[in-house]
Amino acid sequence: MVFRLTTEKRFVQFGPDAKPGWIDQEVMVREDGVKLRLEGIGRERQRYFVYSDKDVSLDVRASRYDADGQELTDTWEINLGLGLQKSAPDMSLDKVREIARNIEDALWAWPRGPWEAEKRMPVTHMKISMYGWRKWDRRPGDTL
Repeated sequence: MVFRLTTEKRFVQFGPDAKPGWIDQEVMVREDGVKLRLEGIGRERQRYFVYSDKDVSLDVRASRYDADGQELTDTWEINLGLGLQKSAPDMSLDKVREIARNIEDALWAWPRGPWEAEKRMPVTHMKISMYGWRKWDRRPGDTL
């Protein structure tokens, strides 16, 4: 199945003094209902996403930039650990692998970002981190 980019309306109020309202958010959607929705972009150009499927919804952070947000790379670095710890700490490793594959597929399909350098440099690698997921068993040979 193929992901396609669309937009969804979302009602937000960003702070106590902010006026609430509807915004359009970019979402990669697959026919079976799997979604990766862009929630925002941080100071270091990291992206905040929400992944959802029929079983789970969790926060995901991803970036194509170095730790300072200065140097663009050809690699999406994806952090699933904190979102899993918060939303689904007891999830099976098979389900985590499925989620990781879905996120990778969505990011491969995601259009290049808003900055000119991102439009010129294609993505060639994906790296997924499970750091922060306390149930992750780090035995040698365990991979996603």
